[in-house]
Amino acid sequence: SDGGAIQLGLRPEHVRVAQTGDSPCEAEVLLVERLGDRTLVYASLADGREITAEDTGNSRAALGDRICLRIDGSSAHLFDAAGNGHHAASESAA
Repeated sequence: SDGGAIQLGLRPEHVRVAQTGDSPCEAEVLLVERLGDRTLVYASLADGREITAEDTGNSRAALGDRICLRIDGSSAHLFDAAGNGHHAASESAA
């Protein structure tokens, strides 16, 4: 590795809305998309980056809410500056 910048990629189903105080990762809700049995919650992290999380169909998340997020890091993908992807779990196990 050349020490260049990497980007973390997560699918919404690997980022969940957690109970308040249950996770140190907080975000502000920007948009709530209700899809029947699940809800996609678009939010802004403290550093301004946006993230999409999945919640239940009866999610209580609303525009402007501060929510906690639980991230499944074992399902993360890392991308180098050239856009090459690496699955975080398989890379760390090597």
